Amino acid sequence: MKTALIWGAGGGIGRAIVRQLARENWQILVAGRNLNSFTDLTDFVFDVELSDAFLVQSATTSISQEVNEADLWVYACMVQIFHPISIDSHSVKGCIFR
Repeated sequence: MKTALIWGAGGGIGRAIVRQLARENWQILVAGRNLNSFTDLTDFVFDVELSDAFLVQSATTSISQEVNEADLWVYACMVQIFHPISIDSHSVKGCIFR
């Protein structure tokens, strides 16, 4: 059986990928927020705030205790950090993208 780890499974794209892989009988591990609806598809549900590096590391440790490897790794989450920007005629200042 192939194994997939889907980060950001609670969003639209991640959710669609999980459902498709479940139809194809993959073993699925899901990580992210709003994952209650996946308990019927997998026993491997990791509720984690993906914008917090410590929580991601903790989830990674927990996941590694469940499986040795993944045949498919999907990062379907979108983490946004917005900072105020000021625009003048010559430049964009204070804009940080991570």
